[in-house]
Amino acid sequence: MTVYKNAKVNGKLTDIRIENGKFAEIGKINEDGIDLQGQTVIPGLIDIHTHGAMGVDTMDGENIEKISEYLLKNGITSWLPTTMTVDMEDIKRVTDTIPETKG
Repeated sequence: MTVYKNAKVNGKLTDIRIENGKFAEIGKINEDGIDLQGQTVIPGLIDIHTHGAMGVDTMDGENIEKISEYLLKNGITSWLPTTMTVDMEDIKRVTDTIPETKG
Protein backbone atom coordinates (compact mmCIF):
# COMPACT_ATOMS: atom_id res chain seq x y z
CA MET A 1 0.00 0.00 0.00
CA THR A 2 1.25 3.48 -0.88
CA VAL A 3 -0.24 6.86 -0.05
CA TYR A 4 0.40 9.85 -2.30
CA LYS A 5 -0.29 13.34 -0.94
CA ASN A 6 -1.08 16.51 -2.90
CA ALA A 7 -1.79 14.71 -6.17
CA LYS A 8 -3.73 16.53 -8.87
CA VAL A 9 -6.72 14.42 -9.95
CA ASN A 10 -9.32 15.94 -12.28
CA GLY A 11 -7.75 19.35 -11.67
CA LYS A 12 -8.03 19.22 -7.86
CA LEU A 13 -5.41 18.47 -5.20
CA THR A 14 -6.15 15.34 -3.20
CA ASP A 15 -4.56 12.26 -1.63
CA ILE A 16 -4.50 8.79 -3.18
CA ARG A 17 -4.07 5.32 -1.71
CA ILE A 18 -2.80 2.61 -4.06
CA GLU A 19 -3.27 -1.03 -3.05
CA ASN A 20 -2.20 -3.98 -5.19
CA GLY A 21 -1.43 -1.63 -8.08
CA LYS A 22 -4.93 -0.11 -8.13
CA PHE A 23 -6.57 3.07 -6.89
CA ALA A 24 -8.11 2.12 -3.52
CA GLU A 25 -9.03 5.54 -2.12
CA ILE A 26 -9.07 9.13 -3.36
CA GLY A 27 -9.66 11.95 -0.88
CA LYS A 28 -8.23 13.25 2.39
CA ILE A 29 -6.11 10.46 3.92
CA ASN A 30 -4.79 11.04 7.43
CA GLU A 31 -1.53 9.16 6.96
CA ASP A 32 1.98 10.10 5.91
CA GLY A 33 2.77 9.56 2.26
CA ILE A 34 4.81 10.67 -0.72
CA ASP A 35 4.25 14.36 -1.53
CA LEU A 36 3.60 14.72 -5.27
CA GLN A 37 3.61 18.53 -5.00
CA GLY A 38 0.67 18.97 -7.36
CA GLN A 39 1.76 16.56 -10.08
CA THR A 40 -1.11 15.14 -12.16
CA VAL A 41 -1.99 11.48 -11.59
CA ILE A 42 -3.92 9.34 -14.06
CA PRO A 43 -4.44 5.57 -14.46
CA GLY A 44 -2.19 3.68 -16.86
CA LEU A 45 -3.06 4.27 -20.50
CA ILE A 46 -3.88 1.63 -23.13
CA ASP A 47 -2.58 2.06 -26.70
CA ILE A 48 -4.48 -0.14 -29.16
CA HIS A 49 -2.49 0.72 -32.31
CA THR A 50 1.31 0.90 -32.17
CA HIS A 51 3.63 0.05 -35.07
CA GLY A 52 6.78 0.90 -33.12
CA ALA A 53 8.76 3.41 -31.09
CA MET A 54 12.34 4.47 -30.46
CA GLY A 55 13.27 3.92 -34.11
CA VAL A 56 12.22 0.24 -34.16
CA ASP A 57 9.03 -1.47 -35.29
CA THR A 58 6.97 -4.44 -34.17
CA MET A 59 7.97 -6.66 -37.10
CA ASP A 60 11.07 -7.82 -35.24
CA GLY A 61 9.97 -9.78 -32.18
CA GLU A 62 13.12 -8.74 -30.32
CA ASN A 63 11.90 -5.13 -30.43
CA ILE A 64 8.63 -5.84 -28.60
CA GLU A 65 10.29 -5.74 -25.18
CA LYS A 66 12.21 -2.54 -26.03
CA ILE A 67 8.99 -0.88 -27.19
CA SER A 68 7.16 -2.12 -24.07
CA GLU A 69 9.77 -0.58 -21.77
CA TYR A 70 9.61 2.75 -23.62
CA LEU A 71 5.81 2.88 -23.55
CA LEU A 72 5.67 2.01 -19.84
CA LYS A 73 8.03 4.90 -19.02
CA ASN A 74 5.52 7.14 -20.80
CA GLY A 75 2.41 5.98 -18.93
CA ILE A 76 1.20 3.26 -21.29
CA THR A 77 0.69 0.10 -19.25
CA SER A 78 -0.95 -2.04 -21.96
CA TRP A 79 -0.56 -1.97 -25.73
CA LEU A 80 -1.41 -3.84 -28.89
CA PRO A 81 1.52 -4.37 -31.27
CA THR A 82 0.38 -3.58 -34.81
CA THR A 83 2.10 -5.20 -37.78
CA MET A 84 3.17 -3.58 -41.03
CA THR A 85 1.69 -4.39 -44.44
CA VAL A 86 3.72 -7.48 -45.34
CA ASP A 87 3.02 -11.05 -46.42
CA MET A 88 1.10 -13.34 -44.06
CA GLU A 89 4.15 -15.49 -43.36
CA ASP A 90 5.97 -12.52 -41.80
CA ILE A 91 2.89 -11.45 -39.86
CA LYS A 92 2.47 -14.98 -38.45
CA ARG A 93 6.15 -15.10 -37.46
CA VAL A 94 5.79 -11.87 -35.49
CA THR A 95 2.42 -12.63 -33.90
CA ASP A 96 3.74 -15.99 -32.69
CA THR A 97 6.39 -14.16 -30.62
CA ILE A 98 4.13 -11.51 -29.08
CA PRO A 99 2.42 -13.70 -26.42
CA GLU A 100 5.85 -14.60 -25.02
CA THR A 101 6.64 -10.96 -24.26
CA LYS A 102 5.59 -9.39 -20.99
CA GLY A 103 6.18 -5.68 -20.61
